[in-house]
Amino acid sequence: MELKQHGISTKKGSDTNDGLRAKWDSVESQSRQVLKYMRKADFFTHAVSVGLLVVRVDCKVNQSIEKKGDFKTALENARADAEKALIDQATMLKKALKPDFLAYYKTPCEMQISSGWGESGNEYRLYPGIIFAAVVHERVHQTK
Repeated sequence: MELKQHGISTKKGSDTNDGLRAKWDSVESQSRQVLKYMRKADFFTHAVSVGLLVVRVDCKVNQSIEKKGDFKTALENARADAEKALIDQATMLKKALKPDFLAYYKTPCEMQISSGWGESGNEYRLYPGIIFAAVVHERVHQTK
């Protein structure tokens, strides 16, 4: 199994993220190479390799949220928007990367808001969930 992780923002398109594409290409390539190696070794009779990319989805809450009336309501609205964006990002990743498997884990609501960020410690970050993209290699042309 090949495993890598990468972070993306809920506010930017994951389909145009060069760093994400590079990680995915690395996961695919390295898991394919491992399978080739295992196929050459006689003791792996039914070798399968899995490349897994774990994508952390998050966003920073803008300071202007405090100016939008009720702070708790504004923060909750931002959290709900980020949660919806998690699903949008998963959909974009499925189209852009074309993984064999894609799933997302939505973090419980009470765990999605993190405070104490920024230089003065008064910024918030939202973590709506994690996306899992996998490639499964079962057949690789063998050359002996």
